[in-house]
Amino acid sequence: MANAIHISTTAAAAGSIRVAVALLAAALLALVATPPVRADSPPLSAAVVIEAGYAFALDPATGDWAPVQPVDTLSGGAQIGTGPDTRLLLTFPDGSVLQIESDSHVALVDIAIDNVVIYQFHGNTWARAAVTTATVLKIESPSGFLIATDVELKTTLHADG
Repeated sequence: MANAIHISTTAAAAGSIRVAVALLAAALLALVATPPVRADSPPLSAAVVIEAGYAFALDPATGDWAPVQPVDTLSGGAQIGTGPDTRLLLTFPDGSVLQIESDSHVALVDIAIDNVVIYQFHGNTWARAAVTTATVLKIESPSGFLIATDVELKTTLHADG
């Protein structure tokens, strides 16, 4: 009799194998679908438009607060504080827009071509996520977070959370 290999699996083992194969396929697809990032590419930033009032930005590199100028760009890690009667617009590389209203404090946690993460300490913001299925706009706060794609939303967070 010739040598034979017999493999016996239970239904649970077969299910585990299917799950493992599906996870492996998803991981490979993510690697293939992710655009390469060049090591020498500059960090992405948000363009600033001050419609009214004034604002200050905290530079994460120096720890200094400085007045925001209408021609400024802000990178991930920067924090913004607005004064009374202020309206400031940030436009991100993917086309998403964040309007920061009076007496608000937010941080730009991350700015990527398909992902923008904002941390809202307090105040009022209005956001519009870019109209692409790949773009995610996430607004975090001490009390939770919102994830938006292809929507407009307004968030209000009081100083006490």
